[in-house]
Amino acid sequence: MKLALIIAIVGLAAVLLLVFLDRGDRGKPTAAVAEASGFGYKTAWYAVRGASPVDVADALRLRSVHVADWPSGVAASYDSSVFVTPPISTWVLATGVVLGTPFGADPDPWGTLLALSKRFGQAQVYVTHRVVDLHVWARADSGRLLRAYGYLGEEGRTLYDVGQPTPEEQQLGFRFFDERSPEAQRDDYWERNDLTYPDEESVMAIARKWSIAPIDISAPAISTEGLIGQQ
Repeated sequence: MKLALIIAIVGLAAVLLLVFLDRGDRGKPTAAVAEASGFGYKTAWYAVRGASPVDVADALRLRSVHVADWPSGVAASYDSSVFVTPPISTWVLATGVVLGTPFGADPDPWGTLLALSKRFGQAQVYVTHRVVDLHVWARADSGRLLRAYGYLGEEGRTLYDVGQPTPEEQQLGFRFFDERSPEAQRDDYWERNDLTYPDEESVMAIARKWSIAPIDISAPAISTEGLIGQQ
């Protein structure tokens, strides 16, 4: 009788211990997983094909470069830093609000783009900011500017228009109002339904055609560690 009681007590103690341990494990906080997510609105980025993040950071002459996870890197890029992503397919992106500074103010802001393309081959730049309605896209290859377009809606002005519209732009149906056109002197020009104004979705659409639209990036596809640096 006593033996049975002892066995029952030992068994109950074992069950209670297992329950306690299970609750303890479930109560421990789990480490947050850094995941890649889309970005691209109200900022600027370069897309470079076939390069490593380290090489892109070097080409941009970034200082105080260190490894950062994706959320921290993207957040810092909207402050004063540049975030260089891990490779996405064959592309590395370098993003930061500071990268868009020359565009809109400089009539020839292509120095960085041309330097990247001279070193790596294919390079592109994109800028979009809905507040001032600034939208820019350009591509270069082997140090030569092939195509560039930019519009500043705040001033109603076409900033850049280099080269012929690419097949991808034509496929997207890009036909924009152009204040430089002789037809723009007529009042009915601005009422045309076959013309429109570029916007941030135009930038994403051409980025999607030419390389990668960063707003489309999702977590499972890529590594989440990139580089942060200062210009």
